[in-house]
Amino acid sequence: MPFAKVSGIELYYEVTDFTRPWEGQPEVLVLLHGLHGHLLWWNYYQVAPFSQEYRVITLDFRGHGKSFKPATGYSIGIMASDVRELLRQLNVEQAHVGGASMGGMVALQFALTYPEMVRSLVLVDSFPHTPEATQGALEKWITDTQEKGYAKVMETFNQDYATALFSAGFWEKHPELPAFDTALVLNNLMPGPAFIGCCRAIQRFNVLDRLGEIAAPVLIVTSNEGIGYEESLRMHQRLPRSELWAPEGVGHSVHIEMPQEFNRQVLRFLKRVTSQA
Repeated sequence: MPFAKVSGIELYYEVTDFTRPWEGQPEVLVLLHGLHGHLLWWNYYQVAPFSQEYRVITLDFRGHGKSFKPATGYSIGIMASDVRELLRQLNVEQAHVGGASMGGMVALQFALTYPEMVRSLVLVDSFPHTPEATQGALEKWITDTQEKGYAKVMETFNQDYATALFSAGFWEKHPELPAFDTALVLNNLMPGPAFIGCCRAIQRFNVLDRLGEIAAPVLIVTSNEGIGYEESLRMHQRLPRSELWAPEGVGHSVHIEMPQEFNRQVLRFLKRVTSQA
């Protein structure tokens, strides 16, 4: 299993490339997962089709999946630095960077800190700051984790917070997913301090006033209603080179709820960015 030593920790990553070598060196696409997730969430629907066109790099953030899980050292800036160090070790000078939720925050910070390394951004239901309603949810997760322990919180996480993760229609179509997701989380358990550290990192993150500095093209993906749409529209208006795709009837994880259309939209965007170079 591939691990890279970054900032004193072992970071797990995977590289998938099914492009045709006679067509030349492929561009790189980095995919970043969300809070208490791991790279498998991209494997289900995105890595296979995307790796036909790009060299795809996925990773488990510090504290997540198979990566090292220190008790301290969590911030969006540190996680962006981890990504940079990994790419340097893989001899990647520039990449398209996609992120879901917390992963999108890391992608935004990466673009601000290392702009020369960013070809484009794809942000999936992710914001440049944490809205008040989300702040409250994070605080509840922190309190519950402190009182009951992370494992106990995760045992009922999907039942307690289902509406925050997927649309009601998606849960109805896939009633087996909550139990599967719960087992997946419990089998890749984060230590309580790591989960709390990431929650605090999300709460502290705010680059809303710096969005105008991002020169790279950006595709914003979100649902077409509620706070997600409002925040995404606000971000769209501040980013110099952005477009917004907001399909109907989806929740927080558009890439899971409607993967075929999501993949089409992302590939269309990436190919247009390449053609305009």
